[in-house]
Amino acid sequence: MIKVVLTANLHKYYPEREFQIDASSILELLYEMDKNRPNFSSYILEDNLAIRKHVNIFLNGNLIEKSNVKTALNAGDTVHIMQALSGG
Repeated sequence: MIKVVLTANLHKYYPEREFQIDASSILELLYEMDKNRPNFSSYILEDNLAIRKHVNIFLNGNLIEKSNVKTALNAGDTVHIMQALSGG
């Protein structure tokens, strides 16, 4: 199982802030999350499956490149999904 942690501002789009999920890649993790909240992944990913400009995903504390959603996950990994806040 993979531990997933979402920042507080993403909680309005997904019902839990911290949970466990079974997935073998970042992309699969997001698609699994869609089962709980349909289309959640579209908030995180561009149409070309790159991570959106104002979203960062960290795997075990390391930033995932925007184009690398096929990054493999292993049992015990921790994924943080963060959305940058902007505006004025």
